Amino acid sequence: MQASSASNLERAKWRERCRIGLSEHIKLELDLDVPPPQVRLRPKSEDGYVWRVDPAKQHLFQKGLSKLSTGAYMELISGVGVSFHAISAAADAPSLQHLTEAKADSLQLQNDCLREKLEYWRSFAESEGRARLAAEGKLQRSQQTLVKVGERYKRAHVSLMKITRATQEYLDQVHKSV
Repeated sequence: MQASSASNLERAKWRERCRIGLSEHIKLELDLDVPPPQVRLRPKSEDGYVWRVDPAKQHLFQKGLSKLSTGAYMELISGVGVSFHAISAAADAPSLQHLTEAKADSLQLQNDCLREKLEYWRSFAESEGRARLAAEGKLQRSQQTLVKVGERYKRAHVSLMKITRATQEYLDQVHKSV
């Protein structure tokens, strides 16, 4: 129980730090006083601000502040003013064209990044495929050599057994004649 309450206290401490940091950011950016307990990640229209968020950090803004983990609070604190910014709710109503172009640019960047990753992994897979085929060929040749060596061993063993038997018979005859 104590570990749970200690982690809850730690989480509450980070949530408070996060609220204070976000409140200060809103004040600095918009000269808007929003007390830390009233800061929201999903503000209402009457709050007077909205968040402009980098797509990579959008996941942080899917829940209310009280529902996040300690790690998410840390991520918010380090990303405020960098990965996301408070903007005036009135300024958030620019033309739909501007937002569409920004989203298209963002999607194009993501698409380019994914295309590069795809090309890298395709090249990697081709290289690994060639290496695998070479290794399989080498394994097959080794197996064939091993079979040949095994066959030679069997023939040598049979020959040795025949020689041993013939030698024993000869010795038996020599022994009888003496």
